[in-house]
Amino acid sequence: MKIEEEIQKLVDEDQIQEALLTLDANEAKIHDKAWYYSERGWILGMLERYQEAFWSLNKALSLGQDDAGILSQLGWVLNKMEMHESALDYLNQAEKRKAATTPGCTVKRLDPDAAGQVRGSCRLL
Repeated sequence: MKIEEEIQKLVDEDQIQEALLTLDANEAKIHDKAWYYSERGWILGMLERYQEAFWSLNKALSLGQDDAGILSQLGWVLNKMEMHESALDYLNQAEKRKAATTPGCTVKRLDPDAAGQVRGSCRLL
């Protein structure tokens, strides 16, 4: 089983801490470091370790994973850290990025609590 599939399976089974341990144990084998840090930030957010999640997500962003999903995740984490104004900035960037890259995509409302909950969908927020 690929590491991506193994991590997703653990998350699907609500074994979030185990998913983080598995991800970190395989860091050296993962060539796509942007994916690694993005996934790590997502998992840390689910574990309510928001400062660490923010750092990992920013690292993914700096490594070139500059898409609506990562921006939405950053907005969600900042909202959880009660940095609401910054959160909305990231969420607005995510909305614009997704609408610009997906034909027919519109985001109807901004809801910081919903950001990061939906992955791979046109309707991010």
